[in-house]
Amino acid sequence: MEREFSTWFEPEARCGSHPSRAAEVACGRCGGFWCELCVDRIERTLCEPCAAARMQERLPTVVRGAVWKLMLAPAFAVTSAGLLTSRGMPPPAMLSVWLVPVACAALLLFTRRSAFAWVGVVVSVGLLGLQAVDALDDEAWRRLSDVAMLSVAPLAAVIDCLRLGATERRMVLLLASA
Repeated sequence: MEREFSTWFEPEARCGSHPSRAAEVACGRCGGFWCELCVDRIERTLCEPCAAARMQERLPTVVRGAVWKLMLAPAFAVTSAGLLTSRGMPPPAMLSVWLVPVACAALLLFTRRSAFAWVGVVVSVGLLGLQAVDALDDEAWRRLSDVAMLSVAPLAAVIDCLRLGATERRMVLLLASA
């Protein structure tokens, strides 16, 4: 009897999008009630629109992180080429190819598209791989450690590429459902 009496005064919360369904979660951001279909699958405390908004808020930070990681290896390549030139040696022919990751970083900064980050990562890792093969051919073992250290930044940018791609997909789904 007591249970029946309490249901009169405490109605069950219903989903904001699906009134026929019981609410599973109150969103930690907007306070709306949502069913299991509307709750974000990653952050179970947020509704899908609020989770997408939070990702959109974090997007500039992820983009800047990816840009810096893509620019690190080209910056060292240009510095090394400058040192070689100052010693009277010609700059390496591969120096101009390092402009591709720089261009990708610039395009990423302005467009926030993960495709540019992926191209920059692939080109950077490819160029560093060519330098590693070149170091093996010249038996310059010390250069391999330099190449390995320079590879850390573009490989770490893969995480940013994945985050950017997830944000793009979430925004497309959110716009399609709206």
